[in-house]
Amino acid sequence: MRTVAIVQARLTSTRLPRKAVADLGGRPLIERVLRRVLRAREVGYVVLAVPDDATAGELRGACAPDMTWVEIYADEGHDPDDVLGRYVRAARSANAEVIVRVCGDCPFVDPDVIDEVVQVRAAAGVDYAGNTRVRTYPRGLDVEAFTLAALERELAWVSHVREHVTPSFLRAPPRATCADVGCGGGGRPERRWCVDEASDLDFARALWAAARGAGDRDAPEALGWRELLRVSDAHEFHRLNEHIRQAF
Repeated sequence: MRTVAIVQARLTSTRLPRKAVADLGGRPLIERVLRRVLRAREVGYVVLAVPDDATAGELRGACAPDMTWVEIYADEGHDPDDVLGRYVRAARSANAEVIVRVCGDCPFVDPDVIDEVVQVRAAAGVDYAGNTRVRTYPRGLDVEAFTLAALERELAWVSHVREHVTPSFLRAPPRATCADVGCGGGGRPERRWCVDEASDLDFARALWAAARGAGDRDAPEALGWRELLRVSDAHEFHRLNEHIRQAF
């Protein structure tokens, strides 16, 4: 089945405006996210799905010229807050059968975790697989894989408040067949590796700088999440944003 990763991004976040183009190790944060997604072997295509507003061009410009495997989908003529609808329309545009959902504020998303989630969904033959229903990884390594058919059912069921894409997959009991993906012990699910607030960006910048090693500014792109966790633990970077509480 054609598997497409769709990364959602915008510049109008209320908690941390313009975070998608914030500098992270000399490149825009959204580019860091996309480059890590591009390393996943189970993903055949990557789409950056953005609202159809004045920021679409700036988000397009945040992708380097060599990122030819990334399509920019601007959701022309639709409500910027209708993220669920944007996902469905972007998936249809890319001829996706299976969608991998990654948020544009997760610069440390792990390509191996992406591959595992895709593989688990396929092996179990379910509508949805992910690592967010039962959290074992740091927040920010969130990956969900689901069929377009299941998402289209969501679109038909949810008539309002569509800012979130997969909440009914996470409800109990879900309306879809689901499988959970975990990392076993030592995953530190209480840690925050996403970028929602200024302190999260401080954490991301500190971890990226420490993970560079011998002066290679792009070295962290090749590191797995457990390697990054060891770096973070060694410097106790989690103290930079451990005070933040997130309900959803």
